[in-house]
Amino acid sequence: MPISLPMCGINRDDVETFWQGLRARLLARGWVNPPQRLCWPALLPAHWRDVPAL
Repeated sequence: MPISLPMCGINRDDVETFWQGLRARLLARGWVNPPQRLCWPALLPAHWRDVPAL
């Protein structure tokens, strides 16, 4: 499952660092195989409309 955090900042390196910390916490809580890296969509409006049903 791709994960993106496009609204969390403009510095991709900072957001990737944040993701690594969040990923470590998810793994510690039992998540299986979260992605190593974030997905960076090129077209944000289309990405935001592409929300899977929960």
